[in-house]
Parts: sequence; structure tokens; C-alpha cells
Amino acid sequence: MSMNKELQPSVKVRRIETSAELKNVLESGLNDLYQRVFAAPPYNEKFTTDEVIDIFLSYFESGGIIFVAKDDTDKPVAFVTAVPLKSEFNVAALVSKNIDINCSSYFAEDGVAENLRKNGISARMKAILLSACQQEGYESLILRTSVYNYKQISAVNKAGGVVIAGLFQNVSGPRADGTMTQDTRSFYKFDLDANTASNKTVLERVTIVRPGGNDTAIVWDDIPREEQGTLSKRIQSTYPGIEQVMFVERGQNGLVRGQMAGGEFCGNATRSLGYLVREGRDGQAFLEISGASQPMSVVVESGMAQTSLPVKEDLNSAQPSGDDYIVHLDGISFIITAKDSVLGATILSQQDTEQQKAMALNALREKGLSDRYPASGVMIIDRQSENSFKVEPFVYVRDTGTLYYETGCGSGSTSIGIMVAKESGSSVKNLKITQPSGMDLLVSINRDEEKFESATVNGPIEILFDGRMHIASPEVALTTAAPQAAIA
Repeated sequence: MSMNKELQPSVKVRRIETSAELKNVLESGLNDLYQRVFAAPPYNEKFTTDEVIDIFLSYFESGGIIFVAKDDTDKPVAFVTAVPLKSEFNVAALVSKNIDINCSSYFAEDGVAENLRKNGISARMKAILLSACQQEGYESLILRTSVYNYKQISAVNKAGGVVIAGLFQNVSGPRADGTMTQDTRSFYKFDLDANTASNKTVLERVTIVRPGGNDTAIVWDDIPREEQGTLSKRIQSTYPGIEQVMFVERGQNGLVRGQMAGGEFCGNATRSLGYLVREGRDGQAFLEISGASQPMSVVVESGMAQTSLPVKEDLNSAQPSGDDYIVHLDGISFIITAKDSVLGATILSQQDTEQQKAMALNALREKGLSDRYPASGVMIIDRQSENSFKVEPFVYVRDTGTLYYETGCGSGSTSIGIMVAKESGSSVKNLKITQPSGMDLLVSINRDEEKFESATVNGPIEILFDGRMHIASPEVALTTAAPQAAIA
């Protein structure tokens, strides 16, 4: 081996130079490390010992670069590999319109033992690999990662990788439980030629949160209000896992303001911003939020964030409409329909999500909601018990013209609570609404004989990404780019 480099904590990195060295390092623990890394989230992939051997042999025989880090006991604890891009046919064929495949390498694999993560080892090994690729004369390195792997995306952004906008690929693979999974991947380019200037569009700080599903981007950069709608579309085009975008502004009286791109109100984004303002610490935050006429309160406790929602006092803000219900909140209105009602069954019977979304939007138009309000949605409910529902949320934002099947919806869940309180004639406490993500939101509605008094929604907040973000250029981001067909 050569290029012996020492990293802290007590880790030495060396490049594999011969097939005998590769065999030795596989037998001494690299094989087991690889299997453990990819059996864990977010990959959940299963590999046999022979499969791992074949993978690394193929990298070596193609002229690839393999670095392995070992601890003081000579046990492999990290690895990183790159191969000539032209040797990865499925990737090379896809990126050949963007990249000179004869002058580029492909970032094939990396991993770090779980007990040594968050020590900067992965970032430093990436830097070593980039340097080695540059020394071997490559002009660029291409990396592919899941659009949902925000830890990797964050690391790639920090290392200088720039997203290849509008380029996606669906990849199928075996999960640890023996089933097959399909994942959408995006591509990043590292320029290794110092004379090559990348056309980067960078936001200095974006936080991606998961508030019970419904991945939300919180943009901290100062973005003029008139540019937010277009920028929101660019962010969502670059990172398809993001369902909505909130922009942080300076509100009145020293309050932080959260502005949705379409000017609508969003309960989950409100909870997320309050959690971030509190830095996850227990306590209360007061915020200005688009679509709400009064400051909103967010209470953070034990990793959960609860917000009040701007409900209308008038009991008639929730009304039956045939077999369904229509509920109006400040800034957003919903059709609530059961999965076995005519509307709910019709939407769910469609062949794919895009057709379901089209049917949902048609229903919103027929009820006069889509153009009249900043945001509107269809909540398809499945009652599980007296105090719990499952939900399928479809939400349309008028000013951005976007409609999403959301993995979580705080406002829509609150509308279900409003409906239950209206029908029962009494307040609702901790109504459990299970989101498509599998996570639960807890909704409480206070009412008396004359009015709705207040509403709150409570649930967990998970931070997925926090840092600099590269995004697609406007001309690419506003063009629909369908992911490629699945490959093995």
C-alpha cells in the first residue's frame, strides 16, 4: 500500500495497490464493515460476503482507486472508492450529455464504522480521494446519491460537489429484509481542474426538517418576497424529496417571520420554524407566519413541537358538503372525504399518484377552493377508532401552482379535528392522525356552544440537513425532468 495518511482519531488511511492487499483487507474486516454500513438506514440493503468481494474486485480490476482506513488494532473502519466513469455503463450513458466520460471518475462507495462517525473521517477521506483522482489526471468526479439521503447531500455540498440539475435515476436493490426497494438518485459533479469554474447557485443556509413527514426546507438567506415562488420551485426541482419551502424574514416587533412561497399558512412549517428558533430546547417561541393574522405560539418539549393554529371562530367554518366536509382555516381550506366515499374512492382508485393529484385538483376546482384561497387540499380519511384516523393528504398552493401528495400535513390534520369537534358538539383532545410517513400528529380543538376557541397540533421534529445548498439554475429547474427507468 502507499499514500499512508494519518487521521484523527487514531486512524490511518492507505491506498490498496495490489489484488493481494485487497484480499487481505477484505478478510480482515472490510467485508463485514461494508455489509454493516449498508444494512443500516438509510440504505437497508443486504449484501452477501461473495457479493462484497465481487464489488471490490470489479472496482480494482477497472483501474479504480480504493482507500481503506484502519484503527490501532489494524481493523478496517472506513473506506472510499472511485472508478473510471466509463466503466460504470448505466451511469456513464446517463451523464454523457453533461460530462466527458473519458476524463471523469465515478465516486463508487464510501462508509465509516458507526462508532467513529461525526468525527470528520468521511469528509477527510473524500478529500483524499478527490486529491488522488486529480493526481491521476481526471478533470471531474461524479457522485450519485439518494434524493432522500440528506446527510450525504450535506457532506457533498460542504466538499464542493455541485448538483447536475434535472438529472435523476431510479435504482432498485435488495433490502436487509429480503425485499426489493426502488430509490431515486441525483448526481453531483466535483471539478478537479483548478481552471474550471463551476456555475454554482448557492444558498448559504437551508435547514431541511421532517415534522411528522412532509419534508420542509427552511431558507435562512434574505430572499425578496417576489423571488420566493420561483426559488421554491428551483429548490423542489433540485431536491424532489422536499414538499414545501418556508422563507425566514424579519417580522414586526423583533419577531421571526416564516413566509411560505405561496403566502399560505402551514402548521408543520410553523412547528418546524419554532423548533429551530428554540434550537430544539424546551420553551416557547412566538412567530409571525404567512396566512395568519396574529403571531403564532410554538411550544417545544422533549423533541416535540406544538403550535396553535389560526382557526375561524364561526362554527359554520366547518360544513357538510354532500358526503364530505369542507373546513376553512385562516389561509387554507380543505375537503375532507372518507376513503370509501364517492370522492375518496375515486381518487384512490387512480393508477398512480399523478392521476390521484389530478382528481384531487379537479375536486378543489369544482368546490371553488383552488382559486379562492392561497392554499387548499383534499384529506382522504380512514377512521381507525373513536380517537384516531389515518390520512392521505393532497395540498394545492395557488400562487405557485403546485400540488403535492404530502407525507404529512399539520393544517389538514387540524381540519379533521375541527370536523370531529363540529360533529360531536364538544372539544377534542389529542386526536391521533397517522400521516403517510407513519408518524403521528396529535390535534386538540377547544370549542364551546357558540364558537371554536383554539386549535393545536403537536408532533416530532427531525432535522435532516442544515448547511449550504446548491440548487438548479432557473432554466433547468423550471423544466420537468422525469427520473430514468430503474436499473438493478
